[in-house]
Amino acid sequence: MNIYKRPDLYDAIHKDYRWDNKLVKHFANKAGGPVLELASGTGRLAKMILELGLTYTGLDTSKEYIRTSKKRYGSRGTFYVQNMQSFHLKTQFNFIFVGFNSFLHNLTNEHAINCLKCVSDHLTDNGLFLLSAYIPNPSFLFRKHSILKPLVLTDGTSFKE
Repeated sequence: MNIYKRPDLYDAIHKDYRWDNKLVKHFANKAGGPVLELASGTGRLAKMILELGLTYTGLDTSKEYIRTSKKRYGSRGTFYVQNMQSFHLKTQFNFIFVGFNSFLHNLTNEHAINCLKCVSDHLTDNGLFLLSAYIPNPSFLFRKHSILKPLVLTDGTSFKE
């Protein structure tokens, strides 16, 4: 079963996933719009960007996910079926982000470099790029599930659900 052809299944699996909401919202507020999300999926993070009143664009390779996002948000956002390794848009963005480990879909160094080149081409001079990738320490995987550790940024900002 290909989860990338089943937006309903993807949404059901990730319906309670919220730890990155505050993180993305923090940086979106800091950078302002327009905002570009790479590997935008079914639009889970688009919702909060649109609620901030920022102009939002989402890219994903899944036609099914983009169709779901368009149904969900209509003309409030712009959604394209494009690859994060080779996208070409006619605008630049103050905030570009790749959430939820999606950058790890770049399976080779060449793919990752191509993605970062596209980001560089589309980011304003004072823009902000957030790459959310998490490779857990094995001890984290074997912790008691009731124990959560907050994410703390170098500026002291803390994010915890």
